[in-house]
Amino acid sequence: MDAPGFTASLVAGGVAAVGSFPNGGNTRNYGQDPMDCELIGPKEVACLIRVPSEVVKQRAQVSASSKTLQIFSTILSEEGIQGLYRGYKSTVLRECGFAAAVTTPLDVAKTRIMLAKAGSSAAVGNVLSAMHGVWRSQGLAGLFAGVFPRMAAISMGGFIFLGAYDQTRSLLLEVGRKSP
Repeated sequence: MDAPGFTASLVAGGVAAVGSFPNGGNTRNYGQDPMDCELIGPKEVACLIRVPSEVVKQRAQVSASSKTLQIFSTILSEEGIQGLYRGYKSTVLRECGFAAAVTTPLDVAKTRIMLAKAGSSAAVGNVLSAMHGVWRSQGLAGLFAGVFPRMAAISMGGFIFLGAYDQTRSLLLEVGRKSP
């Protein structure tokens, strides 16, 4: 790929990743092997931003009386930076390109880890342990809680991502052609 085309694709991918919830950063897998998961790539970098915001968002949803900044400050003071990245591994795992329905148990585990009381065994972030706990208490239905809304959200996120990527890339290529 030529330099302007590469740059436009890179920037467009970043814009689309930031602007598309929940599939941001999953650019590598479109049109490729759906089982392919790279170790370090755009989705892992996107998760560096997404996970802290999702931890704060989820805690805000369960404690409506707290303000976002207050929740953020509490996490930092009580748990340190690690508290903001609780659930990072399970978030990256669920972004591996599998179908949304198949990865729903990982999403359930991620939510349990992010919402766990600081210092509890669930707060450690062991994905398999979190899934086992859900299995014991709620069975298969618990592991697949929210599967239909999640499938709908991920599908819409994919459409938004691809549209934002394509529009941004086209715009950047056009600007690049007009520049000397």
